[in-house]
Amino acid sequence: MNKNELIFVYNADQGIWNGTLDVLHKVFSPTTYSCHLCKITYGVLSVKSKWANFIKTLPITSTFYHRDEFLKKFELNEELPAVFLLENGQLSTLIPAHEMKKLSLSSLQETIELKTRAHA
Repeated sequence: MNKNELIFVYNADQGIWNGTLDVLHKVFSPTTYSCHLCKITYGVLSVKSKWANFIKTLPITSTFYHRDEFLKKFELNEELPAVFLLENGQLSTLIPAHEMKKLSLSSLQETIELKTRAHA
């Protein structure tokens, strides 16, 4: 059984209040919104269907964390948003924040497919 896992980490904290602030920020000041992963995978209120369908097709488990959840579990000081690979108990950065900021939804999907092909 494959124990590898993709870990997506938003640069946003969990909770209704934080979610509401994020939505308002995305709507009223999108150029200063700090979570590019949220920006390209979510519409105003919900996940984009193209993204949700893509995640379902991946041959590797995908887990999503908000910043505060991730930091409690992994205690890793990494710029976010980012995508990590948990392989044999070892966490490595698959798509760092500086690369994430350059991606569209389509190029994110292509990058994930390319980088996970050998780990699935």
